[in-house]
Amino acid sequence: MGKMKKAASKENNFEKSLTFIDVIAKISDKSIFVVNEKFQIFYHNEFRLPKLLFYNKKKVNKGEYFLNYIRNEYKNSIALLIKKSFSGRNSSKEINIDNNSETNSFLIKCLPIKERSKIKYVCVSIDDLSEVKKLKDRLDENIINLAETRKLGKLASYKLEYPYGRVIWSQETKNIFGFDLVKNPLNIYELLTFIHPDDKDKIISTIEKSISDKIPFKIIYRFLDGENIKYIQMNGKVDKEEKDMVFISGNLIDVTETKMAEEKIKNILMENSLLLKEIQHHVKNNFQVMLSLLNLQARQIKDTNYFNIFKVTQNRIKTISLIYDKLYQSKEYSQVEFGELINQIVRHLIYVYNIDPLLITIKIDVDSFYIDLKKAVPCALIVNELVSNSIRYAFPNDSKGEILISLKEKNGAVEMIISDNGIGIPANINYRSTETLGLQLVVTLVNQVDGLVNYEGNSGSKFIITFPL
Repeated sequence: MGKMKKAASKENNFEKSLTFIDVIAKISDKSIFVVNEKFQIFYHNEFRLPKLLFYNKKKVNKGEYFLNYIRNEYKNSIALLIKKSFSGRNSSKEINIDNNSETNSFLIKCLPIKERSKIKYVCVSIDDLSEVKKLKDRLDENIINLAETRKLGKLASYKLEYPYGRVIWSQETKNIFGFDLVKNPLNIYELLTFIHPDDKDKIISTIEKSISDKIPFKIIYRFLDGENIKYIQMNGKVDKEEKDMVFISGNLIDVTETKMAEEKIKNILMENSLLLKEIQHHVKNNFQVMLSLLNLQARQIKDTNYFNIFKVTQNRIKTISLIYDKLYQSKEYSQVEFGELINQIVRHLIYVYNIDPLLITIKIDVDSFYIDLKKAVPCALIVNELVSNSIRYAFPNDSKGEILISLKEKNGAVEMIISDNGIGIPANINYRSTETLGLQLVVTLVNQVDGLVNYEGNSGSKFIITFPL
């Protein structure tokens, strides 16, 4: 009888652990399944199944064979992914399906779920990448367009006698203006009749300033070619001065294509900016929805241990959410001001754990610099894990203590120090190979940023992490 109760309790505990999967699954835009070793469905969310990958069945039933729902041509590859996960490895595969004139892409991820050190289930998520790929294709197309618009203008030369206006033109001016100025020369004032009215005074004033200040000049003006407008760049400098005459030589460049390209570039960059802003907006909103639902779910958890685990998970998600908040507010879409981000993370942890400033003091000494998104996420999570651990474990029985956070940029690298004067990590625990999830995450995340981590436990805990910018 006692063994039956123990077994039932174990199963109940495992059911509770699936709460986290359930919360994420309900707000996710992915199809999520949990299957056992026999490929029977233990759990699934209600998200609509992609018809290209799944058979068109109205309802998914718990306990049924998972592969019965998968189209025949994809069963083997998905089955192999699940088998890999049951051997203890995370596995993933992108499946591309041609559908009429377009290709639909799906990312299949399989993650093992352990119960008492044994892999009991595998979580299978199916993510439709088609919309993301469409956005990426548009960005790639814009980049190609940028390259195509970088073209050189046509070049000609001239010699000007100022202020009388006589000009000696090179043969190439015909390609620029459309008529032969060698055979039928125009002086500078006659040429001004073809110039846009708003640019005429600018040309004369620029030439006169160049003469008075004895400096070269460059000006772009609009040349009226019938109903069309050409953009001409005029460069020049004073060669010599004789009595009441100044001799100026220089060149003319047809920069019409360049100006048009600049306008095109501006439009492309504006579109890219809007696309990236849209992506960031969707990500930011998804995090807000996720956090709101997690808060609702937390109210239903009565078990203290599970509540604490749940709170830690919330903090990790909140940390990532803060990064995307910073990105959304910034003009930089790939970099985050990391010093301010750390301050935000710490303020959030102080609020969540309701820290009494009379008991625990947190001191922050961080440089202000930008870090790219690829490193910002793991580094922010490192700060979250280590500071959270210090808050939760370093000062038992309401003892007083101090947490120090230092972040310094040195010769293209970053040194991050997180320390406390608490009880430290027990001597029998090796932080590099511990079963503690938080420390496992720290080691993994440090590896992700190509960094190094060292621990000093003489008086409290001190983690020193260095990584390249």
